Amino acid sequence: MPEVWTRPRPAPVPPDRLGSVESIPYARPPPRCRRRLRWHLNPIVLVRPDWVLCDSRLHRAQGLVLLLIVSFSGVVPLAFVSAIAQEFGDLDDRVVTSGPELTLLVWIVLLVVDAPLREEAICRWPGVLRPRTFLLLPGIALACMGVAGRPDPGMNYGIRLLIDLGILGVAYGLHRLRGGVRVLGTIDRHCDRLWRRMPALPVWLLIVCFALAHLARFEIQWTLATVKALPFVVLPWMWGGAVMSVARIRFGWWSAVAVHAGHNSAVLLLGTILVLEGLL
Repeated sequence: MPEVWTRPRPAPVPPDRLGSVESIPYARPPPRCRRRLRWHLNPIVLVRPDWVLCDSRLHRAQGLVLLLIVSFSGVVPLAFVSAIAQEFGDLDDRVVTSGPELTLLVWIVLLVVDAPLREEAICRWPGVLRPRTFLLLPGIALACMGVAGRPDPGMNYGIRLLIDLGILGVAYGLHRLRGGVRVLGTIDRHCDRLWRRMPALPVWLLIVCFALAHLARFEIQWTLATVKALPFVVLPWMWGGAVMSVARIRFGWWSAVAVHAGHNSAVLLLGTILVLEGLL
C-alpha cells in the first residue's frame, strides 16, 4: 500500500509570544498565485486589512506609481475644500503667513526626507497585523499636540524633533516593559483582543492621528465655527493617510515612505512653480 503523504501541522506558538508582532509573519500568496494589480490596490483593505503582501516586483512598482497618482490627484481638489473651510473657521496657516524663510534645499530635506521617515514611523509602522498597544501612543500624542498647537516644523524644528524622539522613546520603553509590569501587560492583552475583533480600528486610528497632527500648522481660535470647519480642513491629510495605509498594507512600510516622499515632492514642485509664477 503506497504511503499517504499528510501535510505536517505547524508547531504551536508559545503562550508568551501569542499575539506578538514577531510571531505573526506577513501572509504572502504562493508564487504560483500571482494576483492581479487591482486586487492589490483594492481600498477594501482599509475596512478588512488582511496584510497579504504583494509578491510581484512589477506589481509593486506599478502599484506605487498608481497610488502616488491617486494620492496627489485627490489631495489637490481637497486642498481647495480645506482652504474654504479655513476661511469659514478663521484659521491662519502659520507656514504661509508667518513661517521662516527657508532655502529650497532645507524644504526638500524637511518634506522629502525627514517628514516621510518620521511620520510613517509614527503613524504607519505600528499598524501591523496585531499592533501592540503602546506603539500606538506616539501617533495619539502627536494628534493631541496638533490640536493643542505645538510648534510648527518650519518655525521650531529642533524642539519638535526632540519632542517626537521623546515620545517614541517613552512608547518603546512601555512596549518593552509590558511583560514585566502586570498593569501594562493587562492593558496590552485587553487592547490586543480589541484589535483582533476590529483589525481596521488601529489603521483608522493612526490615519486620524496623522491628519490631526497637521493642525499644528494652524493658529486655532476655538469657536463653534472652527469646530465645524475642522473636519473639512483635515480632509487632504485624511486622504493622503488612507492612500499611504493601502501602500503600507499591501507593499510594506518602505513603500508607504516612498509614496509619502513622492507626494511631498509633487506638492513642493507645484508650490515652487506657483511661487515662480507669482500665483502664491
